[in-house]
Amino acid sequence: MTVSKMFVKKLAVVASFGLAATMMTGERAEAATDTTTFAVDVVVNAYCDIAANPITFASAYDPGAVADLDSSAGGTSATISVDCTQNVNFAFALNAGTNGANATGTVRAMSDGSAYLDYRLELAATNVDLGAGATVASAVGDGYDGVPPLTGLQTWVIDGVIPAGQSVAGGNYTDTVTATLNY
Repeated sequence: MTVSKMFVKKLAVVASFGLAATMMTGERAEAATDTTTFAVDVVVNAYCDIAANPITFASAYDPGAVADLDSSAGGTSATISVDCTQNVNFAFALNAGTNGANATGTVRAMSDGSAYLDYRLELAATNVDLGAGATVASAVGDGYDGVPPLTGLQTWVIDGVIPAGQSVAGGNYTDTVTATLNY
């Protein structure tokens, strides 16, 4: 494509008039800007996780022993771990266990399928017996991150105690306790 000489001359004349007009008025052409804003929002739902490890005893229960068998004496106590988003009020409770029909008050029952062995759960920090359904702890979440290490993790240690002097048959006694977290 060839640009004609006449077109170039006309373009030069138009540009000259524009420059002359700008110079005569003292105004110059400037860049302009415009702005706007927009919102960014999100809803953060309250969220919590609860986890626990099993209670184990360091030795077998001896019906002839005069002292209680305590999971904290060489065994493993349960650690209940709760991780919640910040400022979330929560509470958790422990049920009576799968053998709850044979539990009374703060005493729960383990079973070998036909016989029962009484035991208690205690909050390790206070040695308070934890009755079925009673709130074990309530607190406020201090930040859920969901990825180990869990920086907002809050924990409670629960000991298992088998009272001495129970006359039971030999066997493998078990129970499963459910921890329910409300938030």
